[in-house]
Amino acid sequence: MMDDMDVVKQPNDVLEGKSWLSFRKRIDDEILKEMDKVRFLNIYQPICDALQGGKRIRAILVLMANQVYDKPQESASDAMKVAVAIEMLHAAALVHDDIMDNSDYRRNEPTIYKKYGTDTAILAGNFLISLAFKLANSVKAKYAAGCSLYLCDICMELVDGQLLDINAFDTEDLDSYYKLIDGKTSSIISLPMKILGVINENEQLSQHLFDYAREVARILQILDDFYDAFIGDEKTSKTPGLDRLNGKKTIVDLVSNKDDLKSMTRTQVKKAIQVTLAEHREAAHALLARIDTPNTQALSDLDAYVWHMLTKYTI
Repeated sequence: MMDDMDVVKQPNDVLEGKSWLSFRKRIDDEILKEMDKVRFLNIYQPICDALQGGKRIRAILVLMANQVYDKPQESASDAMKVAVAIEMLHAAALVHDDIMDNSDYRRNEPTIYKKYGTDTAILAGNFLISLAFKLANSVKAKYAAGCSLYLCDICMELVDGQLLDINAFDTEDLDSYYKLIDGKTSSIISLPMKILGVINENEQLSQHLFDYAREVARILQILDDFYDAFIGDEKTSKTPGLDRLNGKKTIVDLVSNKDDLKSMTRTQVKKAIQVTLAEHREAAHALLARIDTPNTQALSDLDAYVWHMLTKYTI
């Protein structure tokens, strides 16, 4: 039998120095610099609030994955621009997502539309998307088009995933569920790996990192679905149980093969989800093993950060 932490435990101790914390500080500093450039005062506070807080997981993954390439110092500046662009795009997606989900709280604070109104929230999200594209286009000239095109792909995947999520009550099988989360959740985690391939001129490595990141994103969403159904907002910092209240089917329903969660014990659901999580964890590690890089420590650091990040979820 698997222990609670078997699915998400850290594979090694390379995070003792917590090097990712320095990345987080640098990301926060860069976000502040970008906010200082904003001259549209009417939208300034809403977008600042939208960017406030958060663990910067997606941006940190970009910077840590960039270290895996042969000469990360040469692409460091562009990687930071990509990381901040992804963080802004993520913030925009959350602002719009909260409106569609009628969610009152995000990170233990009122959502942007609750605080400023729906119209302002929509515009704030749109403004953040514009900022993200402006940053993506500010990388070295020969990479700008490629970066912007992949950012377009992320936006389109997010839209498609969100539309699937809106109609998630029609989700009847795992294939449909994975298509949904590959758009809504995975795209903004995995596709940035393709952008790194552009700025490092290494498509093969970017594909391996993309595949790995997609499995990680699936794990993250499965855990999030479990918490939404059973734990509540003390862990997820958002309104609990919205998916169930809205009639949407998530991994909790699909792995149990039951329509009425009231007939199941939490232990039964937990065991079914643990099996699914273990499969994705094995797949992620198998994909990581394919990566050939001289920067093996950077690869270990990336993997360790991923599992460190996931340890906040215990089921």
